[in-house]
Amino acid sequence: MTSYSGDDMPSLDLLVGDVPAASPLQRLRAAVISHPAPMYAYLETALWALILFSIVDHLHDPNGTTGTIIWVFTIGFHEVGHFICNPFGALLMFLGGTIWQVLVWVLVGAWEWFGRGRITSPLLLWALAGHSLLNAAVYVGDAQARSLPLLFGMNSSHHDWWNILSMTNLLDYDWLAALLTRILGVGVIVACALAGSYLAWVRPRTGVGKLPR
Repeated sequence: MTSYSGDDMPSLDLLVGDVPAASPLQRLRAAVISHPAPMYAYLETALWALILFSIVDHLHDPNGTTGTIIWVFTIGFHEVGHFICNPFGALLMFLGGTIWQVLVWVLVGAWEWFGRGRITSPLLLWALAGHSLLNAAVYVGDAQARSLPLLFGMNSSHHDWWNILSMTNLLDYDWLAALLTRILGVGVIVACALAGSYLAWVRPRTGVGKLPR
């Protein structure tokens, strides 16, 4: 493989040529050849591989390392979400916890991407939102059993998803709602990890936190 450095380094557009329909694989191959600081790309790719592995840990044991870390990051926004949505009726009040434990990371990630032009940080935040969905799926699937302990000593009648699914006559389908939530969460995390690994090479960073040139 030819290596380049300094002023002799060809641009990515030059390497893929003038073909307007260059495939993602063609662009990735060209990016690997021309990357100005491949060590950063390798490190970021390793980070995304770790995040992919965290899916297995979270699904295997929702109360394990990954699940606990995500719970710590999201539980405060879950509780605040109830207060934010309280004026809009009981159904939205109960939904507000799950909505905001996910939405806050989506919004901050959107600001990082569109407002600050960052690449890695928004994808990390959106992956966190995906993990928050995996946490929520455990709560959703507990709607009928109501076996999970609730904060502040509240009794089972305050279980968010028991109330939500009871109000919508879907309580018998808590397992399906949990499954769909889990699938969505995994899909979001995988998409972020794949996009992050690809963009680490195609939009090269030459230092931690630095924007592409």
